[in-house]
Parts: sequence; C-alpha cells; structure tokens
Amino acid sequence: MIIRIFDELRDSWALALALVTAYVSYNVGAPLWQAVAAAGGVLGARVIAGFALPLGRPTVLPPSILTDAERRMVRLIADGLTPGLIAEKRGLNPLVAEKTYRSILKKLELRYPWEVRAWAITVGIVNMPPRPSPLRRILDSTPVRATLTAGGLIGLLWTLFQIYKTSCDAFRLIWPWLPNCPA
Repeated sequence: MIIRIFDELRDSWALALALVTAYVSYNVGAPLWQAVAAAGGVLGARVIAGFALPLGRPTVLPPSILTDAERRMVRLIADGLTPGLIAEKRGLNPLVAEKTYRSILKKLELRYPWEVRAWAITVGIVNMPPRPSPLRRILDSTPVRATLTAGGLIGLLWTLFQIYKTSCDAFRLIWPWLPNCPA
C-alpha cells in the first residue's frame, strides 16, 4: 500500500501543481501551515484519484504472440512499407497482406503503423535507427534553429529596407501615401 502511494506521488504534474498551490497560497497572504496544507491537499487528491481511477500501466506484449509470418511483416511495416507494398514485394495477394496487417494490429492492440514500429524496437525485432552525430543534434536543436531563423528574418527585413531606401522615389510615385524617403 505504501509503495502504491509513493508510485502515485511520482506524477510530475501533481507535484508541480502542489508546488504552485503552495507558492500562490503563501504569496497571497496565507500562513505557512495553510500553504503546506493546500499542497498536501493536492497530493492527497492525486493519491485518492490514483486509487479510485487506476489507469494501469501499458503492457508490452511479447513477440511470441505473433506467428513467424507476422513477425516478418512487422519488420517490413517498421521499415515504413504499407500492406500493398509488402504484398508487391513478397508476391502476396494484397487481400492476404491486408488481413495479416489487421491481424497484427489486433493482436498487439495497436492502431497505427508507427506504434507497430515502436513495439518492434521495444521488443528487439528491429534495431533502433543510428543516433545522429553530436554536431547534427546541436544543429537540429530548437535554440540553434530559432537563432538561424531569427537571423534570416533580420537579414530579410534589412534587405527589404535597403531595397525600399534605394527605390523610395519610384515607390512614392506609385504609392504616394508612403512615408518620406530616408536620407
């Protein structure tokens, strides 16, 4: 029972909400004991909700649930092939390939091909893709992309300003409402 309570308290959203509740309560003038009690109330509600409405943990089904033919098809699905392409590649009847595909989804209790790929990686039927190099990870990171995008936007605006500055008189002939030309 104690282990289950601690398991429910590992929910990062509940912990964050408890901290925010305590912080806001204390900063609006509540005594410290009331702020702590408010946070305890949030965590208590999380534990009660966890016992009353258990969501359960996802279960990874073993590969032995599938036949050999289905495991071969899982490898092809994980490579991104559709049942039609698999039928063409393997020389199967497209209806048989589609039926096998639906059987795989039903046995694994999945709905999408990407879920089949994730399952196949999890159980070791296919290998994970190679990890990108550190330089590629840095270049693909959000701050770097945002910086490059902002730099490109600034460069575009500067270029447009320079075009306007050099061609201002011509623009003002067409659109007289434009502001006076910069010096």
